[in-house]
Amino acid sequence: MPIIFYFNGTHADYHKPSDTPDKINYDLLENRTRLVFHTAWEVANMKERIVADKVEE
Repeated sequence: MPIIFYFNGTHADYHKPSDTPDKINYDLLENRTRLVFHTAWEVANMKERIVADKVEE
């Protein structure tokens, strides 16, 4: 099954008690959320299903 992993990296407070909501860039978060939505919309409405590369065993 093909997947997409959206990740923008880490920062000094990543997953620490000091990683608080005031550090979120909400404008950037909105743009990324729109990208995820539009990607999912396009994939869900494709006429043909995506064919994933298969690794030969």
